[in-house]
Amino acid sequence: MIKSFLKSTVLESPLDRMIKYVVNILSEKNNEKIRATIPGFDSPQRAIRKSTGETYIPEVTTVKNKQFRIFAVETKETLGQGEPERRWKLFAEFAKQNSALFYIVFPTGQVAIVKNKLEEFNIEANLWQAPQA
Repeated sequence: MIKSFLKSTVLESPLDRMIKYVVNILSEKNNEKIRATIPGFDSPQRAIRKSTGETYIPEVTTVKNKQFRIFAVETKETLGQGEPERRWKLFAEFAKQNSALFYIVFPTGQVAIVKNKLEEFNIEANLWQAPQA
């Protein structure tokens, strides 16, 4: 029998690493029903805008103290590529309609960019500045 000593490694994207970081912190903080868009977790349910049928899947959802929480996880790259406006607006609207909390998680050093986008898009969200994983 021949054994290979080369490990097959799957390169994780910066977004996947950030999502893992968020999931780990949420687990430590006793959140329940954690769903995430990374392997090993059930996928979060789609947030739907009833008026248009538009849907987006948040990167992470959880429940804490019986309150549903939606997390849009961003990286430097996702903040710089295109506009997150439609996604963030949908998550904020969904949170408001369902008495949930909406969080935007972003890397340290990007707070001004996120705040500017929130003001420009007229969106309310809780902000979570996290180290780049």
